[in-house]
Amino acid sequence: MEINTRKVNESIKCTVDECKYHCETADYCSLDMIKVGAHESCPKDSQCVDCQSFAPDVTKMTK
Repeated sequence: MEINTRKVNESIKCTVDECKYHCETADYCSLDMIKVGAHESCPKDSQCVDCQSFAPDVTKMTK
């Protein structure tokens, strides 16, 4: 997956400011596409799935 120099992808809403793909100017992702996966064998609600394209923004990490 390639980063699009943080351009807004209006097809992917995102509020995870700590992700390096989050657009700083709006609550959107800058990737062209993301991978969503389940961490349970039979997910029943949104808390059972995650964005597997997430990567931490090291510039926002505290020591």
